[in-house]
Parts: sequence; structure tokens; C-alpha cells
Amino acid sequence: MERERGDPPPTFMDRESANLAKSQIGFIKVIVTPLFQLCARILPNAGSRINQIQRTNVFWEQEAAKGDEEKSRTTGTEVGGDNKEQ
Repeated sequence: MERERGDPPPTFMDRESANLAKSQIGFIKVIVTPLFQLCARILPNAGSRINQIQRTNVFWEQEAAKGDEEKSRTTGTEVGGDNKEQ
């Protein structure tokens, strides 16, 4: 829609340049984890989902690292990688 108007789309929504793995990591850390931590206070059974959320985050961190390694190989430059500042 933005492209049709000649405007650049927001970076995280740009299908041509967005990094899915890093977007998922940010979403899990900023939205999903705090939400389930809060839910676990009210609904104790929700706490069991936190382990799955952590495993999912590890998966996406591994995918991000693979993408960074691939980018380093193809461009010949080192890509910063700890994702902790997102």
C-alpha cells in the first residue's frame, strides 16, 4: 500500500528487507513473554507455556545467527549478532 503511494513501508513490515527471525525475537521478547508472565500470575497453568516460548525464542535466535552467517559469507563482512538490544 505504501509503495503504491510512493512511500517506503516501515522497515519491519517491508517484505523485501525485513528479517523475519529478528522480528520474531523482538515480538517474543517485547510482547509474548511479558504477556504470558502476567497471565501466569493470574492463571497458573499459563506458566507452563513460558518454557515453550523460551524454546521458540531459541529457535529464532538460531535462525537469526544462520542468516547472519549467510550474510557474512556472501558479503565478506562480519554481522553483529547477539540480538540483545532489540
